[in-house]
Amino acid sequence: MVMPRSAQTGLLATYLLPFLRRTAAEDQETRRETFRRRRRPAQHDPDLDGALLTELALLLEKDPELRGLAEDGSPDARRQAAARLATLLVDVDPSALEMIWARIAEPVGGSPGAKRPAKPKRATWLRRQIASGAMNLLIGLVVLVTFVFAWLPAHRHWPLDVTFLALFALWCLSFLPGWLYIRFLGQRAGALWDEYVLYLHRLKLDEPQYLPRPPSTSEYFAEWVSGGGPLYTGRHSIYRQKFDAYYGQSVSSGEVDAESGVRVGSLFPLFLLTVTLAVGWAAVLWDFGFLTAPEGGWDVLKYAFLGAYFFITQTLLRRFFQSDLRPSAYAAAVLRIIVALLVVAALYQVMGGIEVHVQLVVAFVVGLFPIVGLRALQRAAAVALRDAVPSISPDYPLTQLDGMNVWYESRLLEEGIEDLQSLTTANLVEVILHTRVPVSRIVDWLDQAHLYLRLGRTENTRKERKLAKDNPDVHLRQGTKDRDLLRNQGIRTATDYLKTYPPVDGEVPAHPGQVDEATKWRVLSHVLHAEPALNPVWNWQKRGVKGIEAVAASPTA
Repeated sequence: MVMPRSAQTGLLATYLLPFLRRTAAEDQETRRETFRRRRRPAQHDPDLDGALLTELALLLEKDPELRGLAEDGSPDARRQAAARLATLLVDVDPSALEMIWARIAEPVGGSPGAKRPAKPKRATWLRRQIASGAMNLLIGLVVLVTFVFAWLPAHRHWPLDVTFLALFALWCLSFLPGWLYIRFLGQRAGALWDEYVLYLHRLKLDEPQYLPRPPSTSEYFAEWVSGGGPLYTGRHSIYRQKFDAYYGQSVSSGEVDAESGVRVGSLFPLFLLTVTLAVGWAAVLWDFGFLTAPEGGWDVLKYAFLGAYFFITQTLLRRFFQSDLRPSAYAAAVLRIIVALLVVAALYQVMGGIEVHVQLVVAFVVGLFPIVGLRALQRAAAVALRDAVPSISPDYPLTQLDGMNVWYESRLLEEGIEDLQSLTTANLVEVILHTRVPVSRIVDWLDQAHLYLRLGRTENTRKERKLAKDNPDVHLRQGTKDRDLLRNQGIRTATDYLKTYPPVDGEVPAHPGQVDEATKWRVLSHVLHAEPALNPVWNWQKRGVKGIEAVAASPTA
């Protein structure tokens, strides 16, 4: 939305009224400090501040009555003062209007891209050393207790080199996940803020002037200025608050030492996972017989721990490279280990007739994916409890989306997004901030989800898939048939469908009972066209990379 010039001038005049009362003060430094506090707590150029105050003083000289109206506190006087100031800016001194507007639109810190001075790195180094020392201390305590009270009495026959090799493996495997976060403390940078702001403007989740200031070199900057964005810069913004709550204020404010918001006191989940892994590996390395001659439930639990450890390290490593490594990831890792061990312990009771090697493989898979074990327990309990056991399988799982894998699914589950319906109703700003999944991929998933939710269910359970495979014409669900029909035409998202079959007025039946197979697809066009949650998807497509026609029509083509 581009604000008309007259509306811009009126809004600017209303914004400047409080400063007009102070322009007659003899102490120019006092006026400059007042303006600085009124606007925002950031760096300022004294010369530019003084130039702005000088322009306001010149405007008062050209219209002496304006001073009295500005000093009058009545609403009528303020409205008249704003109107007279707007007239002065437009008709008498347009150059002052351009100068004032440019000064207010200037970014924090002066020139675009300016950064605050870097803070000393000694504090960062010290935090890393304290965190690393605490982790080593925790692992050392576990190793000491294990070696003195367990390994030494039970493994006196072990050669010394084997004993120390096992202890080193325990330390290394326990320290590795936490070391990733110690290295990650210095990886975040202020570029995250600019990237986040550009995403907000491209999605157009709000009117441009209410979004944070985009980089002046972006195509959204002119739209932001024209909408009156500079006048809202110093006000509270929910978008900045959400960002600062997750990454810290130092990142959005442009400080080089962006990890300064991280404190060792917030790393309790990291220390908890380190202790849990140390205890787990001490139990696994207690006896190497589980690799050659496994037996009993204790070895089954060991394989469950190994599966959980494999998934945890892979997840943490992926999140490290995606700049998405947070203390909450370590809390989720501890929870995964606990859930996997509990599920395998319960599942072991129904695996008595299965060969031990198969039990170990099952335990490892459940460690990777605890939901698999929960579904198996549900089927086992359903035999005795009949219909009393609720289903834990959603009708529209996230795995139906193209590009979804187990790593992304587990990341979305951490944010409370469990199926397609929860994805379409999630807060898009928080999903972008918290998951660090490429925004184009999130938008594409959202686009797919809106279409799939309206096409009916597919075969989700193993029984349904087997029936459909044996006799597709009879057992194939309608949702699967519809998706195959659209996919054969190259349609895989809701916007693809609307581009191919746009709605036509007058084609929607008056009553649902009048819908036949042909009308069903026309109704779908109207339903998707009226879906407001698709607006960010349309904005992302329209406000992104220019198409061939737009490039050919540009002057530089």
